Amino acid sequence: MYETLTYTGGVHKSEEVKELIEDLGGFILQENILQMELVLNLAIPLEDVDVIKNKAKELLAKVTVAPMAGSEIAIVSPTLARHHLPHAACDISEYLREFGAKDNMIGLARGDGKGTSGITEEEKSLIEEHDVAVFALGSFKNCIQEKSFLYDDINVPVIVTGAPEIPIEELPGADAYVGGLGRIPRRLKRGPDIRALNNLVDTIETILNNKKRERESHMKRDDFKKIIKLRSIWKIDRRKGNYTLPNDEKLTIYVKKLVESQMKIDNLLIASNGNLYFGTGGEWDSERKEFDDFTICPPFSENEICTFDEMESRINRIVNEIVC
Repeated sequence: MYETLTYTGGVHKSEEVKELIEDLGGFILQENILQMELVLNLAIPLEDVDVIKNKAKELLAKVTVAPMAGSEIAIVSPTLARHHLPHAACDISEYLREFGAKDNMIGLARGDGKGTSGITEEEKSLIEEHDVAVFALGSFKNCIQEKSFLYDDINVPVIVTGAPEIPIEELPGADAYVGGLGRIPRRLKRGPDIRALNNLVDTIETILNNKKRERESHMKRDDFKKIIKLRSIWKIDRRKGNYTLPNDEKLTIYVKKLVESQMKIDNLLIASNGNLYFGTGGEWDSERKEFDDFTICPPFSENEICTFDEMESRINRIVNEIVC
């Protein structure tokens, strides 16, 4: 599990920070040098965050948590022409970049007009390449409600912005609504504007954190097998089968070690349906002289109890699927 951070400090001794990030198994998402100041967006294992903070303190730098770092956000406007006063969309884009987001402005080809607006399949597929889509709409409640067809079948979380306050239940297809951001013919620099932008940032961070927790709580079986194949230093080819490695071990023994280590890193266990979910247990009970049962926690369903022997059998099955 990784935490995304923003490191802000001087260029002096910055190589020490970069080497430390690499040594801890992290990676740099984005690097910017502004005169003598260095800004790094990075991802680091959760247990090593304090190490980075201590190094930053030593170098008189600052480290902040940046949930949006590395995420791609689409800022969608019905058009980028003067008709829709794109000041708000531009300021939203600029404000999100301060929190580490990578955002793209998208103007729809036929988005203007309450009765004539539309969105093409190409535009939808472009928007769906992002993690979150922010639809910057106008100042009239009726117009915002009637344009819900622009995003009601987009397969990424959608946040709608506009001037009036509208209950989210009245916007089918939207995951959240942020008011106070309509067609404004000036820069968003006043107090109410900044508060609305901060509300938008909080909303995006909440959605991204929910997506992150959802990804970390379960994994599809095929995706897990792909990860194991990518981690393996030995070629896994079903035509070669379970061949012998140079250390006289069979390939299945090596792959089983990879599977068990990956499950331990991600706190995942194999459920009866074959997919992997967050779970606990399996510790050695010295009094009973046996291993405890596992508790598997699939989201939105009842927990599943699995014995240690049954879990071993499930691990062996997935190893055989990978190798043979």
